[in-house]
Order: sequence, then C-alpha cells, then structure tokens
Amino acid sequence: MVVSNVAYTKNEWVKEAETIKPLQESNVTKLLQGKCLPEEKRMDSIALHLDENTPHILTAPKPKKEDCVIVLKNEYFLSDFDQYINIFEQYAKGEISTYDFHGYIAGAGRAVSWALDRSLTYCVSLFRGAYNLVDEMKENLKNGVANTLENLKTKFRIEGKEFTYKEVSAIHKTGNYLQEVIGGNNPCGYDDYMKMGMARVYAYKPELGLTKDQADILSNAVERRIEQKLEKNKEWIEIALSEEQNSRWKGYYIGGSLAVASNTQIISEIMKAFSEMNPTDNRSVEKAVNRFQELLKPWNERCAEYIATQLPGYARGYVQEKAKDLGKLFYSYWNWNP
Repeated sequence: MVVSNVAYTKNEWVKEAETIKPLQESNVTKLLQGKCLPEEKRMDSIALHLDENTPHILTAPKPKKEDCVIVLKNEYFLSDFDQYINIFEQYAKGEISTYDFHGYIAGAGRAVSWALDRSLTYCVSLFRGAYNLVDEMKENLKNGVANTLENLKTKFRIEGKEFTYKEVSAIHKTGNYLQEVIGGNNPCGYDDYMKMGMARVYAYKPELGLTKDQADILSNAVERRIEQKLEKNKEWIEIALSEEQNSRWKGYYIGGSLAVASNTQIISEIMKAFSEMNPTDNRSVEKAVNRFQELLKPWNERCAEYIATQLPGYARGYVQEKAKDLGKLFYSYWNWNP
C-alpha cells in the first residue's frame, strides 16, 4: 500500500530519512508568512533568545503526594455530614494520609456549599477550620476526652461568621432541606410560590434551635435559590407562550402541553402571605394557609365546573377537598401537624 508516496511494509517505516533543512532555506517559510498578519504576528519573524546564564534543571523535583491536585473520589462525599467528624479524628490519630484528609475536607466543603446554593460557583472552604479541629482533637485524645459534636469548640468561617462544627452541621441539614423544598428548575405552579415564601422564614422556627447567625445564613441561601428558580422560570414562560394556549387555563396558567402559573396578582399575594408569616405564632401560620386557599378557590371552582361536565357528581366536593389538600401540603413542608 502506498499513501502519499510513503511505502509501508508490515507497519514498518521503510523510507530513508531525509536531512532536515533549516527553515530559512526551505520553501515552507513562505507558508508561515501569511497574507494579512501584521509584522509582529508573523511566525517567520519570531526571534528566540537563549540566556546563557539561565540555570538548567535536568530533572524536576518529585512532588510530595499531598502537594498534588486532589482527585475527588466518591468515598470523599459522605451521605451523613456528621460522619466527617470520624474521618477527621482518624487523621488526628495518623490513620489516614494527608492526601485523603484533603479529599474529605473538599467533600465536606462541597456538601455545605450544595446546602447553601445549588450553583457551581458558590464554595465554602473548611480547610483552615479542619486543621484547627484536628489540633483540638489531638489535644482531646491526649487528655482522654471524647471528640463529639457537643464538646468540639473549633470555629469554621462561613460568609464572615463563625460556627462550631455542630452549628455547621445544623446549617447543612436545614439548608439541604430548604433547597429540596424549593425544588429544581421546574415550571412554577402556585404551590411553588407558596414553598418559596415559606422557605424565607423557615429557618427562624424556634423548634429548630438555630442561632440568628445560622438563620441569617440560611435566609441568604434561600434568596439566592429563589432568584435562580425565578430566572429559570422565565425560560419556561417563553416556552409556554410559544404553545397553542389551553383556553380553560386563561387567567391562571399559560401554555398548552406545559402549564406555568401566570396570574401575577395571585403569585404576589401568595409570596406575601407566606413571606410575612411569624414562625413563632401558629395563628400567623394558619392565616397564611387560609389566604392561600382563598386565592386559589376561584381556580378550583373552575376546575370543578369542567370536571362536572365530564363526570357528573364527582366534582361535588372538589373545591373543599382541594383546599384541604393545599393545607396538608403546606403543613407537610412546614413540618407541623396542627
């Protein structure tokens, strides 16, 4: 077989090597000049200078393993945030390598970041705090003191405020829950606005036992997530507007195969009702739920009328049942059984 005048026999190179000519004596130099390039950009005008005084390193020093970029393994991302305490204690005892220790720190940091912001740009660094925590653990081990969430005093810095590991753990747990309640980037229905409004005040529930600093951190995280969700919902609105509209949804939803809540007055009232709840007053909580049911009653009545044309008798208690379901939905997210 002959390819471009180069013959191959059993995959062995058989053409005799030619002497390489200096670039300046070769026709190739014309190919490098270009037609539109300015003088300083032309490849054939580049001059290379060698400083005779520059020391030459024949072999690069071999880096230590812990100085390398950490390859994040699945094992570094623990399902239970509190389990990282055991890992850090293992490092304090010398039972795991610095390399793995750094991997677990990264895993813990990403877990907290994910609980506070579902974006890839938000990052909580626990590096310095983890080393300080290990020093405290070593001292406790030396003195026969158990390393538990309750007695570890080392502080971790998040958004300019300091928290113990136990407080960070509570932020992680509640933050994760609120991110899940607000949900992913789905088209927003009216219940989504209820959940967003509720999430704004949830961290201030007294039964959670969070400090004001913890609650403020979580409140900021909720606002970021709401902003992300509403921004994404603009795209869903554009898609819904491009469809053939369902006439039965007019005034409440836009779309055809896709339904997106569109009554801005109802949306504003729902957000207001739940965002202004007093989490320490159960009457305030029930008032918000009643307002939610009241705002959606006209829509439920319209649905009941349509259902009645299809299944006579079925829609008799539809409005009351839907109002009851909306209440149950909220209380399940609020983690309260009235």
